[in-house]
Amino acid sequence: MPQVTIEGVNLRKDFAHQTIFEGISFTYRNTDSIAVTGANGSGKSTLLRMISGMVTITEGQIRWSLDGRKLPTHHTYEYLSFCSPGFHFDDRFTVREIIKQYCKVKPLQHGMSPDDLIGLIGFGAHSHKLISELSSGMNQRVRLVLTLCTQTPVLFLDEPCTNLDQQGVEWYQEMVDRFCSHKLVFVASNDPREYLFCKDQLSLMDYLVK
Repeated sequence: MPQVTIEGVNLRKDFAHQTIFEGISFTYRNTDSIAVTGANGSGKSTLLRMISGMVTITEGQIRWSLDGRKLPTHHTYEYLSFCSPGFHFDDRFTVREIIKQYCKVKPLQHGMSPDDLIGLIGFGAHSHKLISELSSGMNQRVRLVLTLCTQTPVLFLDEPCTNLDQQGVEWYQEMVDRFCSHKLVFVASNDPREYLFCKDQLSLMDYLVK
């Protein structure tokens, strides 16, 4: 697993000429786990998307380095996986087809196969169903298993237990313990069940503009 360091320097984000947060700085590395917390609308998901390169920064810098060398911005996507309930699969494909396509882009850990992932989510009986036929909770399990089991060293989990029942939450916690201890993990959440494993907490309430 490559050694990744992500540094944020004096980050600020504006929306519609209004500053959401400012002055955020940090340095995180492999095996760090960070809960990004804050009230609704404080910018938790936005910060994760800024760090991952999906959203532009109003002010400041985000620097990725790989094994001690600067990683160009256009290559960061190769080293991250991002799970969000706002990301939707193509309804024309089955569960098995979605998983097989994803695995062509993001290799899995430990030589795992698409069948292994289907087994992990207990979807043997559902693997040939169209993704549109699944419940919202089952869709979220597919998103999570694809994100958590990839070989990428950095994970972004945006409200990962959305639509999961208690059994699903326990499954998520077990999956994190099993597959993510050696990774750099960011969790955007207000639900402690989603970030119990996190070693650090970054509260956006400390960076809001009043």
